[in-house]
Amino acid sequence: MAPTKHTSPPPAKEPAKKKPRVSEDQGKDSVLVAYEKWLRDRGVWWDESLVQLRSPLRPPQEGDNVPDFLLNEWGIMSLSKTIKKGTKIIKVPRRACVGEDLPALGEGDDTQKDIAELLLKEAAAGESSPLASKLATLKLSAPVPWAWGEEERKNLAGTELEEVVRVKLARLLEEHPKQQGFREYVDACAAVISHANPWFGVTVVPFVDMANHQDDEEGGPHVEFLEEDGHVVGTALRKIPPWSEVYQSYGALGTADLVYRYGYARQDDVPREQDVVSIGGGGLLKG
Repeated sequence: MAPTKHTSPPPAKEPAKKKPRVSEDQGKDSVLVAYEKWLRDRGVWWDESLVQLRSPLRPPQEGDNVPDFLLNEWGIMSLSKTIKKGTKIIKVPRRACVGEDLPALGEGDDTQKDIAELLLKEAAAGESSPLASKLATLKLSAPVPWAWGEEERKNLAGTELEEVVRVKLARLLEEHPKQQGFREYVDACAAVISHANPWFGVTVVPFVDMANHQDDEEGGPHVEFLEEDGHVVGTALRKIPPWSEVYQSYGALGTADLVYRYGYARQDDVPREQDVVSIGGGGLLKG
């Protein structure tokens, strides 16, 4: 059974107070404005009459259909019009994807080294970095179990993740053997695994990296992202109501995979088809 310390959503609390609706341009903060310019300069297109990026600094407004537990995170949100099934709403060219010029990874390669080192290098460059506006939207950390402290990792004892995390930490030490900067390296790798996508040799794809996940049991995703002619294109899978969070699917992942890659577990205790439990041969013989 995976640890439940890092869950999504967290325990219920008093609903956020919503303000009267204002123009979306009026509600944009400086980080979002700079990031949207960064996106346009790199050829990213989104239908600005239908969707917007939702900044964690955006106050909730009357009529919003966004869960409180997502308000402090980035996301994608529909605007005042209903989005019809099949509508293309987002188009991201390869050149806008972080890491697209780095060596491609093979299928199943569990390393974030190249992109993590790129992010750390550009973060150190500050405002002079060509990625400065992107980095302003990205936390260089994520609550994945191999980035937890030693005490937190004790919660993994006896779970499917105990050995997997041990092996991952050993690999991280091989990649970054110097003690100085190791914590920052682990955190950067955690940010990469929770934001990177399989396109163009594994990259951080704008919009895709900010779209939150929803299980089929909760209503399922609104949008699907696929590669088309050197672009990642987001298309509505079903009707999307106005002022709603626009969800994607991270895939049919079991609890252990969700915790390992994204640092959260579902709040309910309902086992999924993808959940597994390993039983040692000795235990079977004793039975």
